[in-house]
Order: sequence, then structure tokens, then C-alpha cells
Amino acid sequence: MTMMGYFYVFTSMSCGVLSQIFIKWRVNVIYPQLTLPTDSHLSRLIYLVKSFFFDPVVILCFIFTFLSGILWMASMTKLPISVAYPLMSLGYALVLVISCLFLNESFNLYKLAGILFIIVGITISSQG
Repeated sequence: MTMMGYFYVFTSMSCGVLSQIFIKWRVNVIYPQLTLPTDSHLSRLIYLVKSFFFDPVVILCFIFTFLSGILWMASMTKLPISVAYPLMSLGYALVLVISCLFLNESFNLYKLAGILFIIVGITISSQG
């Protein structure tokens, strides 16, 4: 196992986290008035494409997501999946913390417990 493998995993996770946070920010903070049409699935799809397809932040999120996938594949060349995959779970905790800090989402004891369970799970699985 190499340090580059860990670099790939953490960079992949970071790209995924950034993508999720930026999408949430763009949809709920920049476009709070956004409502989907209710008449058909096709009209919803057309509306979303027109609203977001050329949005620079959304394009950046697509790039981050693509990079996350590429970096994940690179990490698979350096680390066993049994090591890399649990580390990706830290992304859930990071999204929660960042969304609370920057998007004013709620934080409570249940969410804290969830983060602690993730960290304990990663710690336990890394021992084997």
C-alpha cells in the first residue's frame, strides 16, 4: 500500500464532497424559488436541462464528479478495496459538517452519533 493510494482516495472523496456541496448550494441558495413543473416527467427534464445545463457551477460539479471517478480508479491500482472503500465513508461525515457550517443545515446529537459511528466503523475495519 502506497501513500499515493491514500492520496487518490482522499482526493477522490474530496472531489465528491465538493460536488455535493456546490450542487446543494447552487440549487437551494442561488435558486431558492426553483420549482419543477408538475405536468410530465419530460417537462421536468427539459426545465432542469434549461435551468442548469449551462450553469458554470453545475458544470464544475460534473467535472468534480468525473475527477472523483478517475481518482477512485487510480486508487484501486494502489490500495485493496477493503482499505479504500471504508475511507470513502468519511465523505458522508464531511458533507454533513460542511453543510452545517456553510449551508446552515441543522446539526443535532443524532447526526453527531452518525459521524461517530462512521469513524468507529472505519477504525474497526482498518484493523483487519
